[in-house]
Amino acid sequence: GFMGSLKDDPKDDRIYTHGKAYRSHPGFNLVGFVDTDIERAMLASSRWGGIAYQTIDEAFDNHEIDVVSVATPDATHCEVLIDLAKRPIRHVFCEKPLVNTRDELERVEKAFAKSNVKVTVNHTRRFLPQVLEVKSNIDRGMYGEYLYAVGHFGNGLIHDGCHMVDLMLYLVDTLENFHFHEISSHFYRIFELDVFFDKARVRFTDFGWQI
Repeated sequence: GFMGSLKDDPKDDRIYTHGKAYRSHPGFNLVGFVDTDIERAMLASSRWGGIAYQTIDEAFDNHEIDVVSVATPDATHCEVLIDLAKRPIRHVFCEKPLVNTRDELERVEKAFAKSNVKVTVNHTRRFLPQVLEVKSNIDRGMYGEYLYAVGHFGNGLIHDGCHMVDLMLYLVDTLENFHFHEISSHFYRIFELDVFFDKARVRFTDFGWQI
């Protein structure tokens, strides 16, 4: 799908999709894409490599797989995750939202409690080198005491807004004095965050890429 493979341009240095991320990392061997729309799976494979499959069973019948990304439509996450919890894999990297209801969350938790498979939600900003540097500076007291933060985001709370919430929790471990606002994506996409400390101001602009 879009976040799984099709959002990225091979000519762009930035990485937005799971497919490009795996393809770009020397520690991974991308074996294929699964999509109920086989033509989309074939398009993804033609762009990033690997083999196109229409079902999860087909992929596992042909490969020993360690890591699986779930970038399917939101409504399908629960059933896909429960299926993967039974598979001989090590890790699942899932797009947000992980699930859509508390009942789904309880079912997924129960499924993975019985397995050794780890699950990570795609809050990628906390892994960016520039964010890791800011986090280190905060922990060392370089910016002083946290005061307050203001953010603007688009594309809904469960898709982009949750990135901002996760980023705040990662950086300062609180949502106190944090005000954030959604801007309609009909105008443009935005992700900007201002975090104020008593010795410094940290600004995230350009959809979070520039600090």
